[in-house]
Amino acid sequence: MKKLVLAGAVALAAAAAPSAQAASLNVATYNIHHAEGVDGTLSIPRIANEIRKTKADVIGLQEVDRHWGARSEFVDQAERLAKRLDMKVVYAPNLDLEPLNPGQPRRQYGTAILSSYDIVSSRNTLLPRPNNGEQRGLLEAVIKVGKARVRVANTHLQHNSDVERTAQVNRILELLEPAEEPTVLLGDLNALPTAPELAPLYTRFDDAWTLGGVGEGFTYPAEAPDRRIDYVFVSPDVDVKKAQVHPTPASDHLPVSAKLQVKPEKGVLAKTTLRATRATEAKLTFTASAPDTDWARNGREAAVVSVLVDGVKTQDVVLHQGARQFAYEVALGRVQSGNHQIRIVLNDRMSPPAVGPVNVSNLKPSLSPVGDLVARHAPILYGRDIPEVAGRWENARTDVPLLSYHTITPHADGTRTIEYTVIWSNEDGGTNSPALMARWGRTTDIEWLYRVKVDAAGNAIAGEFHGLNHVTTPFTGLKEGDHPLLEVNSSNNNMTQVTNLAETSGYRFFLDTSRTLPAGRTREAAMDAEPWTYQVMAKEMLREGRLEATSNPATVEVSDQRNYLWLELEKTGAPVTLAAKVDGVWYRADHLQPGWSIERDGSAATTIELPAGTTEADVEEIKAILVPTATRTEAVFRAVNRGFFLGEDYLPLPSFVQWRGTVNLTAAAPEATVWQR
Repeated sequence: MKKLVLAGAVALAAAAAPSAQAASLNVATYNIHHAEGVDGTLSIPRIANEIRKTKADVIGLQEVDRHWGARSEFVDQAERLAKRLDMKVVYAPNLDLEPLNPGQPRRQYGTAILSSYDIVSSRNTLLPRPNNGEQRGLLEAVIKVGKARVRVANTHLQHNSDVERTAQVNRILELLEPAEEPTVLLGDLNALPTAPELAPLYTRFDDAWTLGGVGEGFTYPAEAPDRRIDYVFVSPDVDVKKAQVHPTPASDHLPVSAKLQVKPEKGVLAKTTLRATRATEAKLTFTASAPDTDWARNGREAAVVSVLVDGVKTQDVVLHQGARQFAYEVALGRVQSGNHQIRIVLNDRMSPPAVGPVNVSNLKPSLSPVGDLVARHAPILYGRDIPEVAGRWENARTDVPLLSYHTITPHADGTRTIEYTVIWSNEDGGTNSPALMARWGRTTDIEWLYRVKVDAAGNAIAGEFHGLNHVTTPFTGLKEGDHPLLEVNSSNNNMTQVTNLAETSGYRFFLDTSRTLPAGRTREAAMDAEPWTYQVMAKEMLREGRLEATSNPATVEVSDQRNYLWLELEKTGAPVTLAAKVDGVWYRADHLQPGWSIERDGSAATTIELPAGTTEADVEEIKAILVPTATRTEAVFRAVNRGFFLGEDYLPLPSFVQWRGTVNLTAAAPEATVWQR
């Protein structure tokens, strides 16, 4: 691809050294229509005045003439605007023609970047035009803003060909991918946010209007705007404080401005290099702590960091363990052979204000084994952003996806089905908490997320996901490689598939899915293997005010979860419940509530609420109780696999209950002691 380096410009600057100092930056984009307004008046002074109104420190202009012709009086519009505004300027002539008369300046038409700050370097790259449309380009400038350096790019995509826009977007992403500096992409993209050709931009950048704008943000046509085709995009290392459209008749487009906050390398917390010896899936383990946060504190729940691979954000990670030095495990997706830079940066937008120090260390990237189909097909999950829950970035403070595990079912024809399940810290909707404790032995939410059937070679045959209202739905949405893109879209953590990246919540999770369940154990065994999940669960219940003020095992309301005996049983047949005796009094898990007993066969978890302060030494006996239905009147009870309390820190104490045998529960013998001291 030919690169046009501007006269008087130097080669694009190398990456700046990291600096922790943040900088405010006001930017704008404006298609000036060669300074001709909707009233037919040509006026450079009017355009300059409109730019001044935006209060932009840096502005990207499109449709800028330079000695082009009579329509703009053969003047250098970029130079005149820069002079009137006392700004520096770089110009990119995407059309560059011979003068009408020898000795006159060349006739040029293109884009410009004006800046109140010093422009360190710049370049213009001509973009592809596979259908021989008008030549377009990407103008880039590295601008020094205080001690920070910011890369600003400006473009104007083809207006009448989605094929050309697609090729141009792909090339822009290639050009901007190596950038170490915070990056701002400005331009008239001649497409709506939902246009498929713009979707790749949303994998790399955030739309400033989505983050900081109010209303529709329509920019064209100026006299009666009904569509949004002018954009400010920012890389993950840039915070958007506000975005605004400015009504004016000075051009056929309206200018869009954005107030930004930038940090060099976004205050990189840690970085390392992944050296991939082959193309494969990769994962990352890192240690992190945020001493000024605690999952039990309103407004200070957790810091959030983002993981970037070669400058592209792969996911956001909620540091739910607060001050504890904790090893977080995430997937990175497929990488090609070669070296890849991994950076972990603070996500200021999702973290509490002035979150305090965030410590990240011990970055350990690794490659998946050859033929790892679980990693290859693992889903990427966009976070929840629904009207029923107040505020943005919901999963940064409630119902956070904690971990994932998988199961594999082989079939006689050589195919296999891989199922992925996620454990969430809570369930804001769906089954109420008291019923969850009785029927499922937890207040976390455990949902299967995605299933994929693969052939003998590991290629996907068909996928399905856990849709709204628990409807199993065929997957036909977008993928990144073999990774399906899903989004949480209900308060009980059911999914929709992503079909347009511009319509997602803008934050996402990419969990490590390598965990499996022990054979014959209930789903809650995945929590037992990661005891910290109980602590996060309990803290969220406490913070969200879901606990009764005074603990009382005679009520159905959930009390302090340290008052519960956490049990796992095995049974077949009719529903059963468990009861425990303390000081001669029996306490039932189901609280005698219809539908709160254990109906499913196999292993299952439940809890029994006991008086506050009860310890294992106080538990005298545990019995199984038949809860017959009209169609099922007998049960076989086979095991209690574990029974424990939570300690003062909400972490599970050692199990002190275990029993295995065979007890037939019938109408004649509906109860049986299965453990006693």
